[in-house]
Amino acid sequence: MFRKAFYLFTLGVLLAACSRDAEPVGPAKQLVERPVSESPDAVVPADGIPSDRPYEKLEPGFAGSDTCIECHKHEYQTWHSSYHRTMTAEPTPETVKGNFDRQQAAAYGISCEMTHDAQGYYARIFDATKSQEVQIALMTGSHHMQMYWFPSGEMRNLAILPVVYLMEAKRWIPRDAVFLEPLRYDHDFQVSQWSTICIRCHTTQPNPAFSWQSGQVFGPLAAMDTHVAEFGIACESCHGPAAEHVRLRLASDEAPDPDPIVLPTDLAPDRMSVVCGKCHGLSLLNPKREQQFYEHGRVLRPGMDLSDAGYTIWDQMNNRDHPEVVKRNAERPETVPMSFWGDGMIRVSGREYNGLINSPCFLHDNPEQQMSCMSCHTMHQGKKDPRPAKEWANDQLKPGMYGNPACLQCHDTYTDEAVLTAHTHHPADSPGSTCYNCHMPYTTYGLLKAIRSHTITSPSAQETQAHGRPNACSHCHLDRSLAWAGEHLQAWYGIEKPPFSPEETAVPASLVALYAGDAGQRALAAWAMGWADARETSGADWPTRALMEVLNDPYHAVRYIAQRSLRRDPAFADIDYDFLAEEPERKLKVRAAKQHWTSRAAKSELRSPAALVDFSVPGLSSNVLFSLRARRDDREVILAE
Repeated sequence: MFRKAFYLFTLGVLLAACSRDAEPVGPAKQLVERPVSESPDAVVPADGIPSDRPYEKLEPGFAGSDTCIECHKHEYQTWHSSYHRTMTAEPTPETVKGNFDRQQAAAYGISCEMTHDAQGYYARIFDATKSQEVQIALMTGSHHMQMYWFPSGEMRNLAILPVVYLMEAKRWIPRDAVFLEPLRYDHDFQVSQWSTICIRCHTTQPNPAFSWQSGQVFGPLAAMDTHVAEFGIACESCHGPAAEHVRLRLASDEAPDPDPIVLPTDLAPDRMSVVCGKCHGLSLLNPKREQQFYEHGRVLRPGMDLSDAGYTIWDQMNNRDHPEVVKRNAERPETVPMSFWGDGMIRVSGREYNGLINSPCFLHDNPEQQMSCMSCHTMHQGKKDPRPAKEWANDQLKPGMYGNPACLQCHDTYTDEAVLTAHTHHPADSPGSTCYNCHMPYTTYGLLKAIRSHTITSPSAQETQAHGRPNACSHCHLDRSLAWAGEHLQAWYGIEKPPFSPEETAVPASLVALYAGDAGQRALAAWAMGWADARETSGADWPTRALMEVLNDPYHAVRYIAQRSLRRDPAFADIDYDFLAEEPERKLKVRAAKQHWTSRAAKSELRSPAALVDFSVPGLSSNVLFSLRARRDDREVILAE
């Protein structure tokens, strides 16, 4: 969600114009050098508004979330417990997740020392020639990772630290290590990124408030008064401007009629989902509205359709021929594989709306049975929900939505266990009888893990053969070939199988993806080998050995995911390996791990990956696994989270 490859809402020419510099911006160019003994102070004039960074400002019509608490205490408290609230935040002891106790971190030849005191949080940045101390102004993220922004010295533009705090690992890591992208050897402080990209989905009522020199649209900036109603996703992001609602409510004991506030759950399913989709989706904004956004802020309000505000869904499945989509695909063809599989299905996290709108459950003819985001999710935890608030906040799912009840809301025929197992051909209590394991498989990537697809489909072997996307069968039955999956799908459901090669017939599809796939496919395969349902189904011994082959993958993210899955094996829970170490050191650690596995295998009769391959298939040589590794797809992959 947070990276410069995310050009998904802006015109390409605009980003270059707003950055004002075509080349990467380095610390010597953008940071203010200070003596080591001097701490930076925020630039705050007499009116209390900082002049060197974006700030909070309630525009006409907005009231702020604090006005909601008196009448809507429960809703306010549950929102306050959510990760939406802290998607962007100012640094305080409550909101800062990173370790600033004189921690050292390095990336791209730059070293950082993190410190804090009563006045704030700081990073001293060292490069080859000098050091600068900067004060953290804003943070992005609070659930999985946190990124840190500081004043660049260029109007209200922010720059970003080269390191990110990864909460699962409790450590600072380079920014390109938390995203699936190639290793970079220089650092771009991404000045202007926050005010042009991040502001759109990580704040409430964003307004870059740009003005252009000599009136030249999208030219050099003359000034910027970048502000938002609130940092993070607050009440008015989903309910609309509330000032008039508050005024009317205070003037009468009766609820306003009509009420100017929007309740998303009262909207039709398609409009209800747009409330989420404006951020959890890919859309294209026409040039006129794009200019309007940069100069005056967002005009899209809850209850409106995206098209009402000049947006076109960037849909590669059913909207590929729309003129705006055709234009974007032609202008920036490299961005399509950043976000979509070959057939147009969404490939990256945070874009679930694009998956939902292509699902038959969303396209249902009966509005009462039409699926929306709120069919499974809720923005406010129910008063009777027994779960701890933190557990609810993880996915903001309604109670019971982690299992088949999510689907049985509409497909109640399958409440009968006999009907269910006749359909699934799996025992009722097995992963194969969990509806969304088959119809919402883990084919989306983001946040260093696999995420369920929100395009509700039935599996087919052809989708894997044609586009490399894992099918549900192969993603759970990791020890089975693509042909095995195709044969069962045809026999059970009449899904026609394509012709299969000797390799597709004899080699587990998971090993093909792990060894020969592109970086995105390798990441998903590595994640699946740590997934409890797949390990239960496929065996938990051989994935340990298979994962060792990607511990030296050229992508940080693939190595990290492989390491985490490897540690699911109790014998390797404390493996002495660091995914950020230099390659020679990593190779030594991997060699030791392989020796340890071989020693265990001899005593415990563990299966090796080679034991899963049917070498009796004609045309298959005994060095098939080696040949898979040798032909690894090393085309550059950048997945635009």
